[in-house]
Amino acid sequence: MATNAVKTPIIRAVATRSYSSQKTVPICGSVADIKTTVLPNKLVVASADNGSPLARVSVVFRAGSRNECGDSLGATHTLRIAAGLSTKNSSQFAITRNIQQVGASLTCTTDRETIAYTLEGTYDAVDRSSEFLSDIAGQQVFKPWELSDSLPRLKLELASLSPQVRAVNFLHRVAFRQGLGNSLFCAKHRVGKLSSETLQHYVANNFTTNRAAVVGLGVNHDQLVKYAQNMCLESGAGTSASASKYYGGEVRSEKGGDLAFIAVGTEGAALSNQKEALAFAILQRALGVGPYAKRGNESSGLLYKAISGCIKDQPIAVSALNVSYSDTGLFGVILATAADSAGECVQSAVKALRAGSVSDQDVTRAKNQLKAATLLEAESGSNFIEVMGNQAALTGSVLTPEQIIAAIDAGISADDSLSAELLNPFVHHLELETTYEKIKTAICTVILLPIRVIIICYLVITAWLLACIGLWGLTEGDLRDRPLTGWRRLLPPILCFLGKSTYRAGGMNIVIKGKQASRKEAPILVVAPHSTFFDGGIIYITGFPSIIVRRESGMNPYIGKLINFTQPVYVWREDPNSRQNTIKEIIDRATSDQDWPQVLIFPEGTCTNRSCLITFKPGAFYPGVPIQPVCIRYPNKLDTVTWTWEGPGALKLLWLTLTQVTSSCEIEFLPVYQPNAEEKRDPKLFANNVRNVMARALGIPVSDYTYDDCRLMSKAKQMNLPHATDLVEVQKLRQKLGLDQCNIEEHLVDSKMLRKEYSHVTCTQFAHYLNVPLVNLSVQQLFRLYDKDSTGLIDFREYLLGVLGISKSGSTLETLKLACKIYDHSGTGYLSLDDFTKALSHTLQMTVEEAEELFDQIVGGHARHVTFDQFLNFAVKKAEFANLFGLSKEEKQNRQNGASEKEIYLPCWNLNVKREDYDKLYPLHR
Repeated sequence: MATNAVKTPIIRAVATRSYSSQKTVPICGSVADIKTTVLPNKLVVASADNGSPLARVSVVFRAGSRNECGDSLGATHTLRIAAGLSTKNSSQFAITRNIQQVGASLTCTTDRETIAYTLEGTYDAVDRSSEFLSDIAGQQVFKPWELSDSLPRLKLELASLSPQVRAVNFLHRVAFRQGLGNSLFCAKHRVGKLSSETLQHYVANNFTTNRAAVVGLGVNHDQLVKYAQNMCLESGAGTSASASKYYGGEVRSEKGGDLAFIAVGTEGAALSNQKEALAFAILQRALGVGPYAKRGNESSGLLYKAISGCIKDQPIAVSALNVSYSDTGLFGVILATAADSAGECVQSAVKALRAGSVSDQDVTRAKNQLKAATLLEAESGSNFIEVMGNQAALTGSVLTPEQIIAAIDAGISADDSLSAELLNPFVHHLELETTYEKIKTAICTVILLPIRVIIICYLVITAWLLACIGLWGLTEGDLRDRPLTGWRRLLPPILCFLGKSTYRAGGMNIVIKGKQASRKEAPILVVAPHSTFFDGGIIYITGFPSIIVRRESGMNPYIGKLINFTQPVYVWREDPNSRQNTIKEIIDRATSDQDWPQVLIFPEGTCTNRSCLITFKPGAFYPGVPIQPVCIRYPNKLDTVTWTWEGPGALKLLWLTLTQVTSSCEIEFLPVYQPNAEEKRDPKLFANNVRNVMARALGIPVSDYTYDDCRLMSKAKQMNLPHATDLVEVQKLRQKLGLDQCNIEEHLVDSKMLRKEYSHVTCTQFAHYLNVPLVNLSVQQLFRLYDKDSTGLIDFREYLLGVLGISKSGSTLETLKLACKIYDHSGTGYLSLDDFTKALSHTLQMTVEEAEELFDQIVGGHARHVTFDQFLNFAVKKAEFANLFGLSKEEKQNRQNGASEKEIYLPCWNLNVKREDYDKLYPLHR
């Protein structure tokens, strides 16, 4: 959504150059449906009819100042000044004379992301002068003498920049430093330094079809498509702008005078996240964007009220600032006041921003103002063509004003979170980014790591020997039937001391907050979030409580003795009634009059990245007894402990943690939670309420992810499906859209529609294929999961393969057959080399070279197509494909176990297993 409510009008107003004396008059007219076409060369074409007698055509490139670097700094400003100079086909005089002769107008506008060349006039005038627009957009020559003649105009613009524009420019510079931090204007020391060759190189890298859009207002769409097809633009992706990182900082410029102009901001919303961008746009209006009455004060805005309340009899002009770009944004305030009052004004403004106290009345007012601004923008053809161009170039699609208004009305209130991003709690990325971290890790690996490993091994072996002594003479039945007595009760404190010493030896500083309740007060301890095998240290902090564990884990020769000494609740996997029996034993332990230790359970069931609390399993809540929630945090600058389904392995995490000088762990005991009568009757309600209490204490959201989602992600990875780690979120969004209740994806595969070009689909087309409204925020989030590079285009076949592969396929072979069907453009069952290569890369992880070699082996070098049956006949004879014809890992497990069990896991130090195998070896049954 690129409206002037999101972009900064003050910058757009300055960064414009016109080549006609004709003044554009706002035209009142309604915008009809917007048509969008993506050409084979990836050029986006969009048009709309607003019922105006004037026509407008704009060619927009993603070539704004964020793409400048090194010797090209100042290129966009120079290009804007140079618009209308001689091209390969026309002189400067011919361009100006012919455009003015027909009564048209040509303008060039720039911002930090785009450069737009726009032609306006009557329909006939635009038709007769459109060839010059094509020349100016793609056939520039930049003659040195003409560039030299345009320098006075450039210097004049620099000299006449308003203080407000300079303040916003400085704000971008300190916020992003480079990329979006590049100035819209050429620096004074760069004036005249950009050569023709530099500009030609910048144009060649950025003025390409993949980075361009052609939009029209009041023109025929088919004719506009033909016009775009005939434009002389280089094909290809061009140079991709790197994502701008937000840094922050401060800069001051002394200009003298009695007034101070100040811009204060923080990171805002990206255009790729419509809900968040919309929320910031509404918040901007709620805070105030200046007076709505001519020569009046802004009395309704929250910012003006906050500042005027502490500053009396002083000039004040204040407006909320909101600028959204494709990957990030800026949000804050810009104000002008007397220099001696500037400090108090800034403090009041920042306090108002931090307070975030926006009432429903303020939101309603802001929504109405934003909707009015959107409609007014649509009535001005010059403004709306700019909006269309930016949306088409940055997102690949264009929203109508009606769609934007529908999104504004779609339920954003004062209670809505500004973040609409979906959390994926099962993914963790860890890399040593700085040279300092790499050098420190290398030195600690050589010096510190061996010492720590020796000490830890000594302590663990000592604890193991003590556990063996404590278990001497006891049978499994003794451990299950009654608590430890006599001299054995003296061993747990010693084992706890050794365990704590092991963590201290590894550099882990454990901080305890709150007080642990006794067993009489809380028989069960519920611990979350569970994010790493290091969480196992909590058994030493809590006095060696009983845990829930598989019987096979208790037989492990390395950690089995320590596990058994906690008198765990065993899970017997061969017993079909295992879950019920385990719950019964938990209830017996929690309600027993004997002196059992407390029962400790991780109710999430698997490791997450601590970004949210996933669904608690109800096993710990069936007894209906008081429970003490326990929160675990790892407040370290470098997170070397998080162990998720997608991320570093256990060995890497252990190595990096042991090579840190020190690591921190916080364990907080919350007050005991006393269940009410309703919670005692409903364990799921009990679990959910306890989770909410813990989430508030941790300051993180709750999520409806479950352990079953982990299994789904694991299955997707085993099947080599595209975007495997995102399929959990994909399934959640499909449920919100109701797609899980229909078979629309399956119908698409079976229909003839797949014969179309599905490799580049816009968000509008994506919503159309799925038969859901584009304004639905869930479909936009679903689209963004596949649009990783924010190009506005995705490969729809990857979506179909991921969704159907995880829900319809039971083995890799079935997934491969499905992929061959999806990537079959002809619909005849015959796959070209390109189709065959993509199908194998997404299912068997073959490289292009390997797939091409396999293709040649199957067809014998004399055919251009291959069928799935031909591949099958070839693969069945080759040993390297034997795994395709055996039982899948899940099928084997189901056959062995009879049924899957819902389990949670004991953190351990066994590093000879992969992360996906860990949950099978060390479960804590709920």
